[in-house]
Amino acid sequence: MDILQGLESGKLRLGSLCKRKHDWNGTGQSVRRVLKGRTDAPCVDCQKLTHSRYTKAFKSRLKGRTPSSLEIQLGVDCQAYYLGNLTCGHNYKDSGYSLRRIGNRQCVQCESERVKENRIRDRKKFSDRGKEYYAKNREEVLRRQKEYYSIPENADKRREGTRVATRKYRSSLEYKNKLNIYREARRTQIRERNRQYKRTKRGKACLAKSNHQRRCKKLNQHFSTYSIDEMMVRYAEFKDQCAYCGNISAIGIDHFIPFTLGGSDVIGNIIPCCEWCNSSKCNSDPFEWYSRQSFYKKSRWKRILKVLGKTQRNYMQIPLI
Repeated sequence: MDILQGLESGKLRLGSLCKRKHDWNGTGQSVRRVLKGRTDAPCVDCQKLTHSRYTKAFKSRLKGRTPSSLEIQLGVDCQAYYLGNLTCGHNYKDSGYSLRRIGNRQCVQCESERVKENRIRDRKKFSDRGKEYYAKNREEVLRRQKEYYSIPENADKRREGTRVATRKYRSSLEYKNKLNIYREARRTQIRERNRQYKRTKRGKACLAKSNHQRRCKKLNQHFSTYSIDEMMVRYAEFKDQCAYCGNISAIGIDHFIPFTLGGSDVIGNIIPCCEWCNSSKCNSDPFEWYSRQSFYKKSRWKRILKVLGKTQRNYMQIPLI
């Protein structure tokens, strides 16, 4: 607290000169605290001096000591922290002690909670201060960020934190209200955009994927999540042609082992297929059906088995991924 602010607010006063002769601005008086019911209020400068001496002695005593077996077991960094009395109720890893900082002897969790409360209470002040600092030291901040996030562990923490924050925000009422307002204002444009997307190859694959997963849940069949990009790669492996007949029109997806024969909705059971082959194959054994067709080719059959990671002996083995 600034001394002038303290004097103006009535928390500090000018009193008699202390034993150490801490003269404030040549007034011949020392700055003392205002305490109810006490006339011998301590000198502020004397308190700071005593506190700094005690803190230095406390730091040297703690840093020079041998860590206890409990601190070693819990992995406490004894150069910066120590296990202190459990006065605040923050039990560190059920040890019966609280984790405290050597520098100020404060509980680490209490400090963290106070910082969060201050940030929530003075959000605008902290935001303005951060923007001002960033504007003055932009290059240095970017350099430190780049150096910090070049470590894979830190980059993973950042990604996970972003995911958690995004999920939390999207589940909030504020986000849902904003989304509803946006959809109401642009209902026609959104519908037209969705129609156009469903006509594209990715849109058709996305629609087919959601339909198959819905059917799997209804039939209580196994399924795993796979991306549209993985489906596009599978299409490219067959040159955007039907895996059975080589047709290039009306291409959709086919489950190599049908659901009725125990097949699953996973990327290892999906191949591109035209509408005619898909409806003709239906619930049949893939090899028995394909070998009866006039467009049967051994090279195409081998290509299907190779892409799906199967052989002629185990082609009916059900994949899980």
